[in-house]
Amino acid sequence: MTYTHTTTTTTTHSPPLYNTKQVETVAFLENLAVKDVVEKETFFKRLPGVVPSLPQPVNERKVLPLLSSALEFGGAPPMALSTLLKIGTSLPEEEYTKKVRRGGDGG
Repeated sequence: MTYTHTTTTTTTHSPPLYNTKQVETVAFLENLAVKDVVEKETFFKRLPGVVPSLPQPVNERKVLPLLSSALEFGGAPPMALSTLLKIGTSLPEEEYTKKVRRGGDGG
């Protein structure tokens, strides 16, 4: 008796959760403290071009808070402010005030 084994190959697509740019961006921001000046400069120069390709919820819930903290505590160069403001423009007014402006009377 002869048995024949056939293998079916299927192609799977990675879900958006595993988007390489998304993972790389968030991981870099989460590990900003251990990056050197050249790495940071390169990252923040490229960030404005990467942000539009990331899912909006990731920008709002991960990138924006990490970027805000980095700017607040000196881990990000001033050029990162434009990216923060760019992400903030997609937020409703109340959230924009809370998450981006954070100043004066309620931040």
